[in-house]
Amino acid sequence: MADESKTGILGHLPPLPRPALNNSVIGMEQAYRQRKGLQLLTDADIEALKAGQPMPWEVGGAAPPAASAPAATSTGENNSGAPTRSSSPDVSSTR
Repeated sequence: MADESKTGILGHLPPLPRPALNNSVIGMEQAYRQRKGLQLLTDADIEALKAGQPMPWEVGGAAPPAASAPAATSTGENNSGAPTRSSSPDVSSTR
């Protein structure tokens, strides 16, 4: 198992090279990470573990792919481009 004092990585994944991991081992790693307040494994990380590939933070691991999420807008529009509705009344209108 990985030890922070030896690898600089906190976690309980088996050392490299490792075989493909099963759901039980991945579930134990997720539970450990949750208890310790570490970042949980992403779906891509889980798929890589099931394939026996190294994690991006390990030696020989590939860098994570660039995020393709759209940038947040501050123009008062939602993701579809439609204006957002405000729950507060329009202050500029007079009676």
